[in-house]
Amino acid sequence: MDLNIKNVEQLKEHLGGMYGINYDKIINFNEGEEFSLDKVIDMIEDLCLDEDYFKKPEEVKFDDLDDVIDTIKKKNIKITIVKDKVYKIKYNNTLKLLPLKPAFYDEVSGKEYIENNRFYKFVEKKDNTYKSHWDSNFTYKIGEEAEAKGDFLYFNEKNEIDKSSYKFNGALLEVKIEYNDFHKKDGSNILAKKCYVVREVPEEEY
Repeated sequence: MDLNIKNVEQLKEHLGGMYGINYDKIINFNEGEEFSLDKVIDMIEDLCLDEDYFKKPEEVKFDDLDDVIDTIKKKNIKITIVKDKVYKIKYNNTLKLLPLKPAFYDEVSGKEYIENNRFYKFVEKKDNTYKSHWDSNFTYKIGEEAEAKGDFLYFNEKNEIDKSSYKFNGALLEVKIEYNDFHKKDGSNILAKKCYVVREVPEEEY
């Protein structure tokens, strides 16, 4: 009381920080209402009587540094929706499946994202013929479409080729996938019904 506090701004300076408390929400005077420390004490007392104040904070788990940075900065997360699945577009331009849309996001068209990107696959190369490591009877030809014999063909995004089952074994093919042929991302694998083979990627590019 000896501090002679006359307004909310002076009060905030002297109070310092209370963890998890927004002063603007608890110390709120109506327009034209006279400042009073007694009223402030009543406001804080009401807060302390609220059982929610004493609840243990919910544990938040992060999968990677990217998630931590997004949460700290409270910045919009870039997402895309492909075949009703929500994917976060990570800082390294790879997709991460999300259980639901984040609170704050910027959305990129799923069709544009898939069709404007390229995907990659390590294959066995022999006499300018590209064969699947998994099925030696399945071949890829540059400048032509390749369609899955079974369920799907498997690819990786460029910044995740090191997660391929056959990483750096043989030649690396670059393909493009039409939106309707894209199925989903499962872990680090891109699943598609068919693709168009663009080129063999020179080793110096990866």
